Amino acid sequence: MIAYLRGRLTGVMHDQAIIDVGGVGYAVSVPSRFLDEAPSLGAEITLHTVLVHREDAMLLYGFSSIDQRELFSMLTSVSGIGAKIALSLLGAFKTAEIVSAVLINAPKTLAKAPGVGLKTAQRLIIELKEKLSKWRPDLPVSLGGDDLPTDSPATEDAAMALQALGYAPDEVTTALIHVGGGELPAETLIRKALEWLTMVGR
Repeated sequence: MIAYLRGRLTGVMHDQAIIDVGGVGYAVSVPSRFLDEAPSLGAEITLHTVLVHREDAMLLYGFSSIDQRELFSMLTSVSGIGAKIALSLLGAFKTAEIVSAVLINAPKTLAKAPGVGLKTAQRLIIELKEKLSKWRPDLPVSLGGDDLPTDSPATEDAAMALQALGYAPDEVTTALIHVGGGELPAETLIRKALEWLTMVGR
């Protein structure tokens, strides 16, 4: 397995970056977000990689962080989610945004990624919600305002109670997303959010 590549960026084409490592050029498929933020040609970069063997080819996928690489592997473990869809999701959203959308059951958010239908997004949430809730409990949560779990009375009550206890709004939002958003009664949300905040703060 090739865990990472460190070398010079010598080219960018379509959905691939060309990395020169000791005189050997590696064509690495990357999320569009990487291409949008790629450094200038000739710069030294590191990509954390996944090597996929197929009957007709060996394909190398690269990511700017270990978190992205791990999330790519989890996404492609879902039935019907191939590398193309996983790259589309990682190109359209930050890691925290994907995790947050799964945890608060927001398939319409995930379906905004090119090539990702609503049914695919729903299947992804069903199969990954439990796994992602345990994967990175300390992961900062980031979603657009319309997607934050503040549209239910239970969530609003829980958010007000937690802020009254001295927690910052960002901490409250992150905690409520990780414990299930507005799907639970306010009392349960408060208890679970306090448990989560205590665990992360240790």
